[in-house]
Amino acid sequence: MIMGATTIKNEESISEFFTPEAYGIYSIKDKVTINNTSYDLLATYNEPQKAMENFKRTNYAYLRKIQKKYDLDELNSENYYDYYYCSLEYYSGNCDEMPVSDKKSYHSLCEFIDIYENNDNNKDIIELCKNDSQLAVSILSNDNNKELDVFASYATTTRSESFNAYKGSQYAQDWATSRNTNYYYSFSRGDCANFMSQILEAGGVKQIVYNDASKGWWHKRTETHLGPIDSHSQSWATAWVFANYQGKYMKTNNLRTFSGKLLPGDFIGLDETGDGDVNHVGFVTHTGTYKTYNGKYYKDFKVAQHTTDYCEWVSAEKNHWEDYDGGKSAYYVLRRSK
Repeated sequence: MIMGATTIKNEESISEFFTPEAYGIYSIKDKVTINNTSYDLLATYNEPQKAMENFKRTNYAYLRKIQKKYDLDELNSENYYDYYYCSLEYYSGNCDEMPVSDKKSYHSLCEFIDIYENNDNNKDIIELCKNDSQLAVSILSNDNNKELDVFASYATTTRSESFNAYKGSQYAQDWATSRNTNYYYSFSRGDCANFMSQILEAGGVKQIVYNDASKGWWHKRTETHLGPIDSHSQSWATAWVFANYQGKYMKTNNLRTFSGKLLPGDFIGLDETGDGDVNHVGFVTHTGTYKTYNGKYYKDFKVAQHTTDYCEWVSAEKNHWEDYDGGKSAYYVLRRSK
């Protein structure tokens, strides 16, 4: 899922909202074999349609509010991402005034979708097995119990190329609060990985271009008399594929530990629910000093990101990376610049 960081008041616990099991039993059902080794696919609801109906019934008032506000059809298997991104927009702009019931429904929606989407994610992984088995292995390898390890992950060509962190950072700061539509497609809902890929390219990393969205790392623009037509690989614009393609350098659920390891020029990821998928990605432009900020002690750092577009210190009101400290959420350092 492509996600933006959201706001949670310090006294609230994220974990109390996350109850995917309330809507149905979910489990790992299938495996894939790659180079004679079996890997579990992602956990899915045993009865996805029933889980959907249970979620809709439990959160009816909230879903009706989102449906009317954003002119959506009733929540279904085809439009659940629309509900997520519209909910993110609603939550990001109204968190301080929202009733607790809406906050709970928003976070429950995030958790529900994080399991529900795995049916589609597993189909993508199976396709990856046919085209890029090494990338599939990096996605399916279980790192949930590893903390602060340097992962022996898939070393792609893009990771081995030198990234100019200064040029990348300049681009990140120039375009953090706007969209570079002169050269790239802009996703109105979920632009974080697309923006990270642009930063990589601005820092000198060359695209690896195929005519297959499941291969390489690329973006194409074709000019036509009707206007530009854009296409891209999954690794260019989808957060969890971007994270695995670029490689996971370290993982922790502790903000103080995470912040102490960061360097300017780092790409970072957030797994909001701890299921192993990176849901949101950002770029570190600056690091600061250790101090107590908003009741938490950590080394401040400045993040450029899209979806919710900003370049802000974590200690600032608009930046909400600190909200996921502790619990089952996980922070990642992704590709590390040379």
